[in-house]
Formats: sequence, C-alpha cells, structure tokens
Amino acid sequence: MKQQMWVLCMAGALAGAGLGKYATVVVGDSIAGVRLGMTLSEVRKLGIELVPEGIDREIGVGWMAGPLLVIFDDKERAMTVSLDLRRSAGAKIGKIVIPALTKLDDIAKLIPGCTLSMGSGGRALACKNEAGKVTNFYDSYGSNELWVIMP
Repeated sequence: MKQQMWVLCMAGALAGAGLGKYATVVVGDSIAGVRLGMTLSEVRKLGIELVPEGIDREIGVGWMAGPLLVIFDDKERAMTVSLDLRRSAGAKIGKIVIPALTKLDDIAKLIPGCTLSMGSGGRALACKNEAGKVTNFYDSYGSNELWVIMP
C-alpha cells in the first residue's frame, strides 16, 4: 500500500531552496524532505537554507527556513520537524487544496483516518502511516496558529 503523501505550499524560503513551490509531507516520514535523525548538513544538502532560530530552548537548538522549523538534539540530529501552515501559502493533499487559514476541524473532515483530540492549550489531529508513525496537526485555542509537526 502506498504511503499517504501531502504536498504543502510554501512561502519563499523553501521555494527558493530548489524544492519548487510545494514541499512534500509524507505522514510519519518527512516534512519538506527533512526526516527525524538527519544532521544539519544533510538538511542543507536538500537545498534548504536554515538559519538559527535565536530562541533559548531547554532541550535542542532550533533552525528555521521561512515556515519550516527543525530542532536538533545535542548530537546535532533532527528531533522535531515542523511547518507553520499559517506562514505558508497553504496545503495540497493529493487533489485537495487546503488554504493557509483553513481551520483544524475542516482539515479533520478532509483527511481520512486521522484522530482529533482536545488538549489544555489546543487541539491535535494525529495522522498515522501504515507503520504507525505519526504526523500531527496542532492548533491553539484563541489564536490563529496551525502547525504540522513530527513526531
């Protein structure tokens, strides 16, 4: 069975990185080609020009390229990959187009097999691939935020 692939529209930074207008998100596998465990140099070989995020984190060091954020652990391996959908142009999943301002409830209706849950600061939409690996969508109560995050 073929893995479900999501193609996300990106604003400038990733388009200029040689990835074209769209960055591919493969559920449980990668966001914009970035997989968990990759090094900074491996990410840069994809043509993604990451710059330091500039935020002191308790765990990990963040690097950004437009709406893409990669957090590396102390061994310089990607431990989190995320995409700020609100700062991108929107998403395209197969033939389904999801504009940047689409609400999480509407995304949950469009993507089959995902589970929507409530949290203390927002909601999560968990989507699994055939191997059980998850890519999450998160929003925040009372704000206009929507993220796609692995793990």
